[in-house]
Amino acid sequence: MKRSAMIVSLFLVCVAVSRPVQAITVFEDKANDRSLSVGVLLQTQATFTAKGAPNGDLSTDFFLRRVRMYAAGQIAKGLTFFLQIDQPNLDKGGDFSGPPFFRDAVMSYEVVRELSIDAGLILEPFTHNSLEGAGSLHTIDYRNGGLLYPATEGRLFSDTGVQLRGLVIGDRLHYRVVAFEGARGPAEAGVMPGATGVVPVNEKGIPRFMGMLRLNLLGVEDKFFFQGVYFTDHPLLSIGVGADYQPHALRVGAAPNQSPNVFNYSAFNADVFLEYPLPGDMEIIANAAVVKWNQGTGSIQTGTSVFGEAGFRIGIIEPIIAGDYFKAENNVRTFWDIRPELNLWFRKNNANVKAEFAYVKDERPSGGAATISKIGTIQGQVYF
Repeated sequence: MKRSAMIVSLFLVCVAVSRPVQAITVFEDKANDRSLSVGVLLQTQATFTAKGAPNGDLSTDFFLRRVRMYAAGQIAKGLTFFLQIDQPNLDKGGDFSGPPFFRDAVMSYEVVRELSIDAGLILEPFTHNSLEGAGSLHTIDYRNGGLLYPATEGRLFSDTGVQLRGLVIGDRLHYRVVAFEGARGPAEAGVMPGATGVVPVNEKGIPRFMGMLRLNLLGVEDKFFFQGVYFTDHPLLSIGVGADYQPHALRVGAAPNQSPNVFNYSAFNADVFLEYPLPGDMEIIANAAVVKWNQGTGSIQTGTSVFGEAGFRIGIIEPIIAGDYFKAENNVRTFWDIRPELNLWFRKNNANVKAEFAYVKDERPSGGAATISKIGTIQGQVYF
C-alpha cells in the first residue's frame, strides 16, 4: 500500500504543476491559407477494484488510459484536415500488446457556414456525449454504460464515411448527416460451425446511416468536436435528437447447426446539454440522454438506456454525480451504475485531476446472480 500511495501522490503532483499550453503551431502562412499544428493528449489512470485480485483482495492497476498525438491543418481556403493516433489502455492489466491506431482521420471542406463536407474516419454524431473530444470530457470517461453501439459499429465511436454538417436558421439549428461503412462481410464471429443457409451480414452492401439535429436554445456550439465542459462565460443550452440505422447489420445466435438470425440495427436518441455560468467563477454543467436500442430479438443490447451527469464547479473544484441505466427487452439484462466524482481543474482542460467511485450492478437472469463491482479511479490529464 505504501508503494501505491507514493505512485498516486507523484502522479497528482506531476499533473498539478503542469503549465497551461495549447497546440503547437508548426507553421502558418495566412496569405496562402495554410497552417499546421500538433498536440498531445495524455491521460494516466490508477484504478482500485474491491475484491478484484485473483485471491479476492483489493486489485490495483496503473496504466495509460489514453496516449494520443494529433495533427491539424489547413491546405487551402475552407479545406482542413485532422489526424489523430491513439494508444488506449496501455499496460492495463499488465498488457502492453495493443497497437496504436488512427482514432480520427478526416478531411473537411467548408462550402459555406451552412454546409461542410467531411470524409474519412469520423466521430459518430449520435448524442452530445458521443461527439465530445476525449480531452474535454466533463467526467472521467464517456457514458459507456448507456452508449451501447453494436460490435459492428466501427471502432470506438468512429467509422469511415462521408458527412454533411452545418448551422442554419441563424445558427439555431445544427445538423449532421453521414453515410458510414458499417457492418460488412459474409460472416460474423459466433456463427456455429456446420450452420446451413447462413445469410451474409449486410448482403446488399448498404451503408450505415446516422444523423443528428440540435437546437441551440442558448449560445452556439459550432466546432467539429463538441466539449463536455467549455468553462464558458455565456450560457449554453441545446437539445438534440439522433438516429442510427443499417439493414441486416447484426446476427443474434441460434441453436447448434442452425443459421443465426440476421436483424436490422437501429437506435434513436434524445438528449440535452447545459452549461450555465454564475458569478464568482462558478457554473452548472449537465448532460443527459434517453436512447432506444434495437439490436435484434433476444439480444441483451435491445432495450432502453438512460444516462446523465451533473456538476457544480466552484473555481477549480467540481463535485459531479453521474450514472447510467439500461433495461433490456424481455428482462434478459438490467444494468445500472452510480458514479460520484470530484474534479480539480488546475488548468481547465489542459491539466486536471479527476477522482471517481463507481458502484456497478449488471444483472442477467440467465447467468445467475448479479455482478456487482466497486471501483475507484484517479485520472490525471495533460492536453495541448
